[in-house]
Amino acid sequence: MGTLARKTVTVLFADIVGSTPLGEQRDPEAVRTLMERYFERMSTVIAGHGGTVEKYIGDAVMAVFGVPVAHEDDALRAVRAASDMRLALGELNAELSEPLSMRTGVNTGETVVGEGRTLATGDAINVAARLEQLASPGEILIGESTHALVRDAVVAEPVGPLDLKGKTRPTQAWRLVAVVPDAPGRARRFDTRLVGRDEELAMLRQAYGRVVSRRACHLFTLLGPAGVGKSRLAREFTGSLGEDAQVVVGRCLPYGEGITYWPLREIVGALGDAAAELTGVEADALAAAVGDGRAAAGREETARAFRRLVEHAARDRPLVLGFEDIHWAEPALLALIEHVADAARDAPVLVLCLARPELLDDHAGWGGGKLNVTTILLDPLDAAFSDALLTELAGDAIAAETRRMITAVAEGNPLFLEEIVAMVVDEGAAPVAPPSVQALLTARLELLPAEERAALAAAAVVGRFFSLDALAAVTVDDVGPALDALERKDLIRPGERLAGTQGYRFRHILIRDAAYESLPKTTRAEMHVRLADRLESASARDGRAEADELLAWHLEQAHRLRADVGTRDDDLGRRAFSVLARLGRAALGRGDPAGAETLLERALAVPLPLDRDRVSARFDLVPALLELGELARADDTVTAAAAEAAELGDGVLAAQAAVERMHVDFSGRPARWVEEAAATARAALPTLESAGDDAAIARAWLVLVMHDYVRGRFGELDASLEQALRHARASGAHRHVSELLVLALRSLVFGPTPVDEALERCDGISADGGDEAVVHGIRAALHAMAGRFDAARSAYRAGHALLGELGRTRLLAVQRYYAAVVELLAGDVEASERELRASARVFEAIGDRATLSTVAALLATVLHAQGKGDEARSWAATSRRDAPAIDLVSQVQWRLALAGIAPADAPSLALADEAVRIAEGTAAVPLHADALLCLRDALSAVGRPAEAGEAAARAAALYRAKGHVVGAQRAEAGLVPSGGT
Repeated sequence: MGTLARKTVTVLFADIVGSTPLGEQRDPEAVRTLMERYFERMSTVIAGHGGTVEKYIGDAVMAVFGVPVAHEDDALRAVRAASDMRLALGELNAELSEPLSMRTGVNTGETVVGEGRTLATGDAINVAARLEQLASPGEILIGESTHALVRDAVVAEPVGPLDLKGKTRPTQAWRLVAVVPDAPGRARRFDTRLVGRDEELAMLRQAYGRVVSRRACHLFTLLGPAGVGKSRLAREFTGSLGEDAQVVVGRCLPYGEGITYWPLREIVGALGDAAAELTGVEADALAAAVGDGRAAAGREETARAFRRLVEHAARDRPLVLGFEDIHWAEPALLALIEHVADAARDAPVLVLCLARPELLDDHAGWGGGKLNVTTILLDPLDAAFSDALLTELAGDAIAAETRRMITAVAEGNPLFLEEIVAMVVDEGAAPVAPPSVQALLTARLELLPAEERAALAAAAVVGRFFSLDALAAVTVDDVGPALDALERKDLIRPGERLAGTQGYRFRHILIRDAAYESLPKTTRAEMHVRLADRLESASARDGRAEADELLAWHLEQAHRLRADVGTRDDDLGRRAFSVLARLGRAALGRGDPAGAETLLERALAVPLPLDRDRVSARFDLVPALLELGELARADDTVTAAAAEAAELGDGVLAAQAAVERMHVDFSGRPARWVEEAAATARAALPTLESAGDDAAIARAWLVLVMHDYVRGRFGELDASLEQALRHARASGAHRHVSELLVLALRSLVFGPTPVDEALERCDGISADGGDEAVVHGIRAALHAMAGRFDAARSAYRAGHALLGELGRTRLLAVQRYYAAVVELLAGDVEASERELRASARVFEAIGDRATLSTVAALLATVLHAQGKGDEARSWAATSRRDAPAIDLVSQVQWRLALAGIAPADAPSLALADEAVRIAEGTAAVPLHADALLCLRDALSAVGRPAEAGEAAARAAALYRAKGHVVGAQRAEAGLVPSGGT
């Protein structure tokens, strides 16, 4: 579990209905292709609305809106995405003989997420899943919390109340009928009298008067936080102009494709007559900007064309040109607005822009400080005006005391005031709602009696779920009566019994947050320490470590809080660091690099004096980052570790840093690795052996194993592997054993071990602690060599699923190479291409050129087989460029790729001959046979059949020795080479 963040998110679950009969009726490859198209189409829709696909569960898609970045309209984005997914499925069904049907659930709520990463836990997820399960085919059900946020942008029918599994009370839901285009989720009320803005309204009218009298352009910007009343003021002003002016408005969108000039679409459409007067070039520039499919013009051309449109439109009647929400605008649009304001001539134009203060964060010079520019900031309403607005909204329907409470928590924000009044009047809720949820809850908790507030705060330190026993560790008071009162007020609810005593849970996690923040930091820190001591004692007594993550969290919070108030407590920090580092190593050992990375980063984030333990934690972080494909961060981590080792003057740590540098350079700097790897590892071994650090010794031997592997020297590899495994097992670190066995497994594919024997060794390695996901991929390649393609596909798909579930991005990309080999041997070059492209994208993104060279060579072969000659040559060139000199396998493969693309010329024959000579220097039997088949083709092409036959015979003998049935058949039948197995 990573560093936790609390967020309001909207969760979407969508599932295909009736996929099981579909799988029975259609060929599995056809079903797989169909589902890939379905998932791709749905993922594109979700991403287009700013959502994140959290995971695929069978035929279901789970998406989250609000992670990693929250947006104010996440609920509406999710509902729009659900509606567009339904439309997209309809479009997909038009292409299918057997249409699919989908059901969808959407729900909004508080959840806990790992910072910058994916969803962890929360009731919102469960409710969304339950709604999806209850939906009928083609139906979208949205939860009540979601509906409350989008009610003015949807047409929906009430459903329920529903009894959802795991919910103690019935849940109201809504059936989505339609989404209203461009409508906000919560419509503002503009039917009330404008209050408190007389001065700002006068400034707008004055600016407009100058525009008219001088026939000049003026840029007027209204700044203010969300809900402060910018749109209401603008409407009041433009509404007062009547027929004296033209008013056109364009709105900036927070997300979507092609939104740079989106506001121009509305404006150009409204000014159609003036647009007809533009020249052809100007008309084309504007047409392209509003997205009619023409080639886009440059920014300056578009800005000039729009200015000319504005000048034409304002020639006979003043023009008010509105741009709403320009804090979302792209720089190109902002430059266009400024150009119009600065360069328009003989045109009475008031450019009225509405924005939040964030606009000035990135555009501090907005408007340029010219005389024709006015920018004002709307402040919150004072108490008198807030009361006047409340009267406009609710009349005398609200009692005086309640009115005072509403205006106090709204703090002059008209939108917040409006929302609170709606909640009180329409829903009969308590009149305590703040301009932010946190403020609302704080205000409510402050009205509690002192003993209830104290009990709630103590419970908040324990966590979302707490027990009487845990509370006893942080308070000496009798909290029973207070908890009863809090339960009656629906702030807490009974939960499962915890540690043998009555359990409770906060009704909402934000109630817990508000109660927690009410405590002084010193008090909070002390309570966290008491809870940590209790957890440590229980773990030592019971011999269980299930609560270690909770222990680490309490220690972290206590240490941070004491630091906040100026108290340094290194002992407490070391306790937190120790638990986090231990959890990180455990996560790495069980094949969870994402969890390991988060935990180890948290450990290193604890500010402590430099010591050996901190440097060792950095070393543990390196393999996690490498497996996640974070090469740049791994590089930085090794650099930092080396500097810290030097600072400590520790030779053993320095030797470890040198070894870890080789592990990083293998992917990130292959040329340097080639020159330094073996010498560095051998130089480090005496120092590491003298220290008796088996884990570090194993890592050094792993470098040597890798060195043998890339040269295709599988016999020498076994000797290095034996040494490495001995120390890895002695260290007790499962991950070191697993890393070594991965290379042992891969050597079974490329090396001389016969297929059936290799499969038996796979079983042994799996039982010995080998990485099961990797075992799946190796089994797949071996089964494919033997022609057992069903078993091969089943194996690699199982491996893909396992690696995807664990977030092991880089290893999954490696495994896709073996899947591509399976499909190529099976004759499905299109499937092979898909796997290779997915693999190549990862290695290109993370900068692993060495591994990319291997993937690129096979991809070139696959593309050539489909007649894609130009692209095949490009990928072959990539392989040739990036293949490390020492990597003999890649050196052979790029030559085979280039030779195979045009086998009928002398250069191709030379390449094939080189490939054979290099392969002969390795123990890579299948690769040697592939090279011989390539040579046969080249020889045949230049009219040397006898030599070609000899090469084919040699290849067939090697294939048969390996048990490579497919290769042997191709050699004996004179077919094309397999391309890299």
